[in-house]
Amino acid sequence: MIPQTMAVITINLRSIPQPWGMSLSTIVSTALVVGVLLGFMAMANGFRASVQSSGLDVSAGIVRGGAQPDVFSH
Repeated sequence: MIPQTMAVITINLRSIPQPWGMSLSTIVSTALVVGVLLGFMAMANGFRASVQSSGLDVSAGIVRGGAQPDVFSH
């Protein structure tokens, strides 16, 4: 069993350099996806922190029916 295992390991190690282009593109694309995801999460946390820290707990605003909140204003 050990010679068979060593043969399989040897074949796998020898085949690593062959698809280096595909492996490199997979690594780079995965890193880019993770970077974009981290960027969106950082923006969401910053937006949440800015909304939570703005305004006072003791103040209130009166708006007419159907008015959009300030968060959605442009």
